[in-house]
Formats: sequence, structure tokens, C-alpha cells
Amino acid sequence: TASRRSEKAKSMSVDMNLDMRMNIKQSGVSADFNIGADFNIETVKEPASAHMNGTMSVDMAGNSQKGSFESYVVEEDGTTVTYMGTDGAWTRTEDEDPDDNEMLSGLNSMLNDSMKYELQKETEEVNGKEAYVLTSKVSGELMNELMGGLGSDMGDLSDGIDWSKFEASVTVKLDKDSKQIAEVIMDCTDG
Repeated sequence: TASRRSEKAKSMSVDMNLDMRMNIKQSGVSADFNIGADFNIETVKEPASAHMNGTMSVDMAGNSQKGSFESYVVEEDGTTVTYMGTDGAWTRTEDEDPDDNEMLSGLNSMLNDSMKYELQKETEEVNGKEAYVLTSKVSGELMNELMGGLGSDMGDLSDGIDWSKFEASVTVKLDKDSKQIAEVIMDCTDG
């Protein structure tokens, strides 16, 4: 039921917090690589469009960078156009063959038949509403898909990671009345 209702969703609004800490080793050299981000995403299926804004910090081997970003994805004359603003500087890119709404499809894939969830006995409150709590594990393949849905920069980063042995714990909270996704918590610490 939750999967069917999510697939039929015409729009979605997401507040996302990302705290990613990795240690990268290459040719005997080790470096810490940390990414922190807080952003809001609003996306609509028809007409296909999306808006994202937030802040991001990147720390690699002691070199830190922080900044704000905002992006709009719209369709112009049959072509998907992305406007990306970083600290006030804007770029425009076109994609004549985009993937259909990657963020929606990525979150919906968390409810497909390949995911085996365990329903917890106790419900929890999310945004003032009662929610069912389901727990499961996420494979590296699905994580790669979800990262790609965050945008081209995160997708490029994801392409450079070997996800074959990756596994994460995931908690999905479904609004008890609507059966829609109310919150997703992913713990990648063991990955």
C-alpha cells in the first residue's frame, strides 16, 4: 500500500541532513573526507520540476570549504534545464535525456519488493502525527542509486566509490493514516 501511494504522489517536499565521514586510502596514503549538508528539496512530477537549497561543508585532509547552494530544475522546450547557484554565482546546464525524477524514484525504491522490513511494535510521533516504524538494511547498490538522486555532484562522487561491500541500517517511518513516507533515517556507520 505504501509503495503504491508513493508511486502515485504528484509532489514531494524533503528536509535532509547529511553527515558523511569517510577515510580514504590510496597508494598507502590515508585521508579523512567529511561532508555535511542541510538542504530542502521540493519536487513535482507534472510538469517535471524541482527546487533545492541549502548549505554544504566539505573537509578533505584538513582543507575545509563551506558554502550555500540553490538549484532549479525545469523543462524548457522539451529539454531539462538545471540552474545551479553556488554562493551567488549561477550556471545553466541542459540535459536532453534526463532520468525521470531521480529523487522520487530513489525514495520509492526503498519501498519495493527487494527491501525486507521488520515492523516495530511501537509507533512514533513524526511532525505531530503517529507513524509506523519499519527497519531494514540497505545494499550498496541502492545507496548508489539514492546518492545519484541527490544531483550530479553527489552522483559523480558516488560513481567513484566501490559500493559492493556496503550495507547500512535504515529506518522508514510511515504516517499511520496516509501510509506515506514521513521520515527516513539511514545509519551508514558500519558501511
